[in-house]
Amino acid sequence: MRKNLRHIFLTLLTAIGMHYNSMATHSMGADLTYECVGGNNYKIRVAFYRDCIGINAPNNVNVTISSASCGQRFTCTLFPVPGTYQEITPLCPNALSTCKGGVFTGIQEWVYERVVTLPAQCTDWTFSYELCCRNAAINTITNPLTNTFTSMQL
Repeated sequence: MRKNLRHIFLTLLTAIGMHYNSMATHSMGADLTYECVGGNNYKIRVAFYRDCIGINAPNNVNVTISSASCGQRFTCTLFPVPGTYQEITPLCPNALSTCKGGVFTGIQEWVYERVVTLPAQCTDWTFSYELCCRNAAINTITNPLTNTFTSMQL
């Protein structure tokens, strides 16, 4: 199911890129997930999506971790997982994306991870990732180039 939703999402992003002749300079989106790996240890993962004619992927990403009930708030830095920065453009077999010198919007996925030990057992931990600014091809928000992208997990 998740792969089907991802395929639909990427197909829509590609379609938006084909219909709007814009030179996107910012992020297309990101997914933030976490997994308990034992005790208070959590593997935090950010999948960052960029278009191949936009900005470069960041060298690392910062995730803010907070708990209101425990009065905790800190930032941790996630680093790229080697080999994950690859093109994921859903195109027909003979079509070339901008990642490979073609004209169709090319999309790359970069994955960042880190295992973090949470300092206390709180019931309201939140993880969030923000990046300014959005892709210029987005037409569902006003002034996407000045809007901050936020991804959050509760």
